[in-house]
Amino acid sequence: MRLTLITAPTTEPVTVEEAALHCRCDQGAEDLLLARLITAARQWAEAATRRAFITQTWEARWDGCPDRWPLELPKSPLVSVTYVKYLDTAGDEQTWASTNYRVLALAGNAPMPGRLALVTGSSLPTTDGTEESFWVRFVAGYGAASAVPAAIKQAILLLVGEMYARREEVIVGTISTPATMGAKALLANYHVADY
Repeated sequence: MRLTLITAPTTEPVTVEEAALHCRCDQGAEDLLLARLITAARQWAEAATRRAFITQTWEARWDGCPDRWPLELPKSPLVSVTYVKYLDTAGDEQTWASTNYRVLALAGNAPMPGRLALVTGSSLPTTDGTEESFWVRFVAGYGAASAVPAAIKQAILLLVGEMYARREEVIVGTISTPATMGAKALLANYHVADY
């Protein structure tokens, strides 16, 4: 499965002002750096949790129609499915009717990913079996920054503070830095497991 970001979030879970306050730095002089650090910290935290924090659109592609159903979508919380498409046996692009599947979108902090389930009596489409011949475009995220849980925002701030204070690679013994450990602890309840 290959996952591609189609529409990136238009804002970040924490503001440059919040990051400047957390880092105890002059806002204005470091705004561009802080903005880059916030984005990097969010991306790290999203990868660690398998979540999308601010609303964003993704596309997941498989080589042929997946055998395992319900089909897990790799970013949570799932908001909606835009469409399901595939290449038929002639290699022509087809849209699979939404009447063939149900969208199982769980509550925002559920430890399970959103999924697609077959409707009773439906059958899976037959693809041409080539690479990336079955794909799902979907929307995931908590919504606006105000909807992102406080623990996730604090984890992002910890990571921003660590990157701001240590702009070069640092080895601290044989374990993670305290900020990284703190961020992992804050994010632990938001990790989406494979089911």
